Amino acid sequence: MKIAFLCALGAIGATCEGKEEPDYVPRGKSEQKAPDIHSDELEARISLPDAVTFVLFETSWCIECQAVRPLWDNISKSLDFYDGTRVVVVDCDGGGVRACSAHQVWSLPSIKAFGGADSVPLQYWGSRADPAALWAWVSGVRPTLSGPLKRAPVLGPRGETLCEAWRASEDCDPEGPRVSSKDLDCRQEVLGNRAGYCDCGSGRRAKLSDCGSEHRAPFNCLDVCSPVVGCEGWKATKDCYGGGGRRTPVKDSAGDVNDCRRLISADWSGSCDCGAGLVTAVSNCSHTPFTCELECKAVRSRLAAEATAAVVERAQRRAAKAAARAATPVLSIADVEAEQARVGAEAEAAASEARLLVQESLERAEAEAAKRLASE
Repeated sequence: MKIAFLCALGAIGATCEGKEEPDYVPRGKSEQKAPDIHSDELEARISLPDAVTFVLFETSWCIECQAVRPLWDNISKSLDFYDGTRVVVVDCDGGGVRACSAHQVWSLPSIKAFGGADSVPLQYWGSRADPAALWAWVSGVRPTLSGPLKRAPVLGPRGETLCEAWRASEDCDPEGPRVSSKDLDCRQEVLGNRAGYCDCGSGRRAKLSDCGSEHRAPFNCLDVCSPVVGCEGWKATKDCYGGGGRRTPVKDSAGDVNDCRRLISADWSGSCDCGAGLVTAVSNCSHTPFTCELECKAVRSRLAAEATAAVVERAQRRAAKAAARAATPVLSIADVEAEQARVGAEAEAAASEARLLVQESLERAEAEAAKRLASE
């Protein structure tokens, strides 16, 4: 507990009294919203087999859309990520333009359910103002939703637990009484004004949070418990310019994505920041959707393979030189002296022959000169 001292100054001195205040001061409750996803993320989601996805297609200017949004947020808060189910929003004026066209959304708001690959989308035709009717329709699309719901932990490639869940608590105290009804899936965003902690499994807890501030940066427990190593996120640029050439890309920090696991849409421009000055996946609004997690992993694997190949090549060159030295016969001192004597003898013989040729040439020249004198 914290002690606040209230002092009243008098003419002679001061009198103070101690007052206990709670460590965690309630600052209101933040509301969990249905996540807004773009066209490529929706298509990647519904292409999976047995993936149930409920979508509210809307726009910011649609008055009826704004009326149904609070109900949809409540459904998303209750069902999103339960048993792999997603409850999301697609903005037909924003990143969901292509999805709205592809799925023939002619009126707004429009609510559809997708049951996975090769399934026909189901359209909700009931009252959008009747919570009971919408809940009944959602529950009836996938019968398992009407039974006990559970949030499954996120498992790694070897079956290890990466994250269990966000565990909510009361009284703005992360170690206060538990409120399991307010727990969140590891992949859901934890907003400000939420108290609790990330349960990373095996008794490990992280990101203990009090109510904090509504302006606190949102996070999800999967990133907290199992962060993506070697990836800083997506760094956006303006005007569909990723980089390269003569132009200098203009940064657009509003479009940055810190979540390396998030799908990068085909109509985004920027690049993946892999840390330590390493940049990859430079894009200019014309690419296949990807995640920076996999792109950074791929470029690091390539660089590691190139470094390994260089080390192997150097080792092979050293081995070849060693083999060449080993194949060269080793001479004894006597052999070296004999070889030196042979080379010296050959050199002396060559010099003697050269001297003899010079002597013969001189003698011929003298004889010829004597002949010329005699004839004169």
